Amino acid sequence: MRVQKGFKPLRVQLYERLLRMISDGSLPVGSKLPSEPELASLLKVSRNVLRETLLLMEQDGIIVNQRGVGRTVLGVAQAPPSTDISRFVDTVDFLGARGGRVDCSVIAAYDQEAGSVARSRLALSEGERVLVLEIRAQLSGIPVAYMVDFVPVKVVTFALERVRRDAPHSAIRLLESVGIRAVRSEVEASAVHLGEADARNARVPSDTPALLLERVAYDASGRALVYSRHFLLPRAPKLRFVATWQNSP
Repeated sequence: MRVQKGFKPLRVQLYERLLRMISDGSLPVGSKLPSEPELASLLKVSRNVLRETLLLMEQDGIIVNQRGVGRTVLGVAQAPPSTDISRFVDTVDFLGARGGRVDCSVIAAYDQEAGSVARSRLALSEGERVLVLEIRAQLSGIPVAYMVDFVPVKVVTFALERVRRDAPHSAIRLLESVGIRAVRSEVEASAVHLGEADARNARVPSDTPALLLERVAYDASGRALVYSRHFLLPRAPKLRFVATWQNSP
């Protein structure tokens, strides 16, 4: 590979070359990359430079590295600039805040006895039931999130058939449609890899990395309305958290 000397590091030059190869179809979206030795030989670069470049591309969501499978091309990242999630009540609003069409599909809606985690987050007693919504979101045709919402059945007095008919894109919007409004939420974020079932629902390869947002939304009285497990996929917009400090007097 012929490289420029000076300003751009080799890994940056190689990154840009691989992006062009993805864009022009030389490395098609969904294809598996050759092994490191084969790719280094093909591109005429050292394996160290190649490894650094591929790691950057994994971090940017352009390729995914799966154990036992290898590296797969997801596509040229077109995620918008970072967005402050604290301004949004609904994850779907956040996903579409910087442009692009967000399409949501309710892939399952059912009620069940609340598990231990949902009971703890929603302050429920043993035996109480929750309405579960499983939702898949795409941004401009690209999978960006898989979302699971849990709502106490005692909060929702309408029939499950209505949920299936109206197909709301989130439990928050479902509650708003009947006059129940969330005013505050608490969010925990953790890095995970999708298991086989979650990946299948999200329509991405298993073991895809994701940012898991676990959130509990509350009404004005402090009642827990929704416990959410939202998996943001590599092509989702970047998050921005804003913190403000006040100096002590």
